[in-house]
Amino acid sequence: STAADGRGCLAQLLAGFDGGCSVASMHCIAQELIHTAGVFACREPPSGSPLLLEKQGAQTDGAKMACWPLSHIAEKPTVVYAQEHLKTPGLDEGKFLASFGQYVLTPAIFAILREKATCHFTEALDAMRQQEGLNGVLIEGCRWDLGNIRTYTQA
Repeated sequence: STAADGRGCLAQLLAGFDGGCSVASMHCIAQELIHTAGVFACREPPSGSPLLLEKQGAQTDGAKMACWPLSHIAEKPTVVYAQEHLKTPGLDEGKFLASFGQYVLTPAIFAILREKATCHFTEALDAMRQQEGLNGVLIEGCRWDLGNIRTYTQA
């Protein structure tokens, strides 16, 4: 899937990678779907974020990808947990930042995965976030969960 300017999802993600801090692709989901996804929180969204600018009626520059410094990660949280720990300022009520499923990671992830051989990927990602930071990039385009037969057939 592509953005309105023709850039694919991976190109958008790479535009947010500065070579130093890992980045995770994100999209907004309704709270009814948070039990199906890894969910991120950001305490201070970037002021130039296309999502926030669109809400304010401003024009966005599709070439620049705003990086959201992520402050919390949870895999398939409950609504109660998400409301308490995963709300991001500036998003509409009941909306959350969720994993789009693509990442550009620094080599630090491999040491973490070796050290915590039995942990879930989201736990390793959160450990890396705590060690060196993790940014999120909002992806413009469609996402299909290929582990879900309904969305797999739509893809």
